[in-house]
Amino acid sequence: MRTYLYTGIAAVLITIGLVADNDNTAQQPIPIVLHSLSAGMEPTIQLIKKHLGEQVYIKNITPSGLISNVYDQAEYFRKEVETDPKLREGFNVIAHSHAGLVVRYYIERYNNPPVRTYISYGTPQQGVFGMPGTLDDHFKWLDALEERAHHILYSWSFQKYIAFAGYWHDTLHHDKYLKKACLLPYLNNEINHEYAELFKYNICKLTNMVLVMSQYEQTIEPAISCHFGFYKNGSKSELEELCNTELYKKDTIGLKTLHESGRLYTRLAQCPHQNFPEDEENFVENALPFLQPDIPDGLPVIDIPLKNKSAAHA
Repeated sequence: MRTYLYTGIAAVLITIGLVADNDNTAQQPIPIVLHSLSAGMEPTIQLIKKHLGEQVYIKNITPSGLISNVYDQAEYFRKEVETDPKLREGFNVIAHSHAGLVVRYYIERYNNPPVRTYISYGTPQQGVFGMPGTLDDHFKWLDALEERAHHILYSWSFQKYIAFAGYWHDTLHHDKYLKKACLLPYLNNEINHEYAELFKYNICKLTNMVLVMSQYEQTIEPAISCHFGFYKNGSKSELEELCNTELYKKDTIGLKTLHESGRLYTRLAQCPHQNFPEDEENFVENALPFLQPDIPDGLPVIDIPLKNKSAAHA
């Protein structure tokens, strides 16, 4: 009789143990993908392990070559995540600088497997227009060069092979920017195209979008581009914050939807642009709160019906 009793107790304990293990598994951190095209993200890996533990699955994607367009780079990113079985149920992303645009294109156009939380460090979400830092303050001839840059940067060859040319956002030649820039007008739904609805749909499915701008930014011009702000059209001095842009007011890609549902965050960092991956204060304040396994995935995601169902499978 005792044998049966002990066997029964053991079975209950094993069952409880299995349930506990399953619960622990459910609480494991979502896999994290790190993406950078120049500065390595190895320091960020160490910060993740320090604050979240060794059990986090981390995939570090750092291809070489700015001498290609964002579409080629996004295709590389897509293959890397699609072929990784550990990312099948979704993942969070921390992307540095230009790589944030690569990841955003992946989200908008493909998003399979899906990105849950998108964190960008110093990414020119509205592009760039101007020389980095204070170079043009010291060399006035650079101002004249910038004013004529649209002749070169919007040429076919530069748009094809030089990544940043695709997001050179010339507010003094806005019509030319819309017609010639191969990436940003398309990515931000500033022009009509067949995937515009899908782009917005996929952005609105994010759990969180976290945009981090450095207060000591000297690479992205203007720095407010990291928060989806930019110069006003026709000006190269008057800045426009996110909520005042047409991109936000018209909810072109879903930023207003994210903001009003509590899923869009604009954060500030105290490190120079190139030091984002290694700055622990930035990581703890601006990334870690969105990577914790025991925190719910934000507010309920608003499901916007996708009219063109076939676009999602194109």
